[in-house]
Amino acid sequence: MASVVTPQWVVNEIAYQFLNRCVLAKNANRSYDSQFRVKGAKVGATINARLPQRPRAASGAQLNKQPVIDQVTPISITDQTNIGLELSSYTLTLEKSEIMRTCIIPAANALVQDMENKGFSRLYKKIPNSIGSVGVSPTAGLTYSQGNAKLVDMNGNNRDLVAILSSDQSAVIADAQKAYFAPTGAISSAFTKGQFGGPAYGIEKWFSSPNVAVHTTGATTTATPIVSASANVVEGATSLSSTGWGSGNTTIQEGDWFTMAGVYEINSATFTSTNRLRQFTVTQTTTDSSGTVTLNFYPPLYAAATPLQNVTALPANSAVITYLGMSAGGSQTATTSRQGLIFAEDSLVLAMADAEDVDAPVCVFARDEELGISMRLTKSFDISNDNNLARLDMFWGWNAIRPEWTCLRVQGA
Repeated sequence: MASVVTPQWVVNEIAYQFLNRCVLAKNANRSYDSQFRVKGAKVGATINARLPQRPRAASGAQLNKQPVIDQVTPISITDQTNIGLELSSYTLTLEKSEIMRTCIIPAANALVQDMENKGFSRLYKKIPNSIGSVGVSPTAGLTYSQGNAKLVDMNGNNRDLVAILSSDQSAVIADAQKAYFAPTGAISSAFTKGQFGGPAYGIEKWFSSPNVAVHTTGATTTATPIVSASANVVEGATSLSSTGWGSGNTTIQEGDWFTMAGVYEINSATFTSTNRLRQFTVTQTTTDSSGTVTLNFYPPLYAAATPLQNVTALPANSAVITYLGMSAGGSQTATTSRQGLIFAEDSLVLAMADAEDVDAPVCVFARDEELGISMRLTKSFDISNDNNLARLDMFWGWNAIRPEWTCLRVQGA
């Protein structure tokens, strides 16, 4: 005789299967969930995550007085995801294993695909740092080692890093490395699973996901873009005027990236140059045919010796802009490129909020603070068709904390 299938069993099993299938969510910072349990679980609810101070050390007996500059990153509940389940009375008489196969696991997969797909697609555009070439999956471990070195040099410490790559990126690096010296576990993973294992190249954990975002770059004809001669960029700027783009339509896409001559990144703790040009991510798509383009970007430019400093200098008027690694006098066609991620474990934030109780015939919850999950299942009955109607809801939102110091993208096919 089949076991009784209750709404609580259904929501608990979906929650369990959901967690087992997450990749990005399992490696995200979940420390802000509790604040939403106090605030309420409506889409649009926002809290401000306070960022750590960046004091500058000084030598000698004289006190170096420094202003306390409070910076915050908003963490918002931006999405409500729901799954509708129609369960006939006959379905509910089946064995739980059959309901698991035909209903529970597909529902959990759908929730994971929606939340993680949106997470990857939104987060990569916030990250200015990039390694590799557009549309080409790195084949050399050196690329990943250089990515690790970049993050260490900027952030001042080597926190555990996580890599989440596309299936192709993972397969390429696994195939390229299987013949080299590596720990037995890493070789076994490359040979038997076709994916690279860790730790390796300074990165502690390695994963692959089908939900890694695809970015389509902008395009320009033959061009040597520069900061406009009269731009006069100021402290805190998040946009600037640029010229020298190709004739005809030039499109700069949100999520593209660029560097500017003479503008170097710094170590976030010592405020000294890393001798690498600071990368910037484009925050607004722009199309223009005049050869003059306004670039909107992140992070803001701060060169003065304050706790906000993030570059060695503001860009000079007429400074050369390198767009997507394009050579001066080169061109760029619209190119698709997977956006694998490497990040410090606490830098990408997923906030999940408890749904409110509603006036429904049945309303049950799956809540686990330790696992960081909250789901609501409501149920009613369609008397005309002898169907149990169930609705599952989750409330969530993604953001990144100081991604310019703690995250980078990996380009790939």
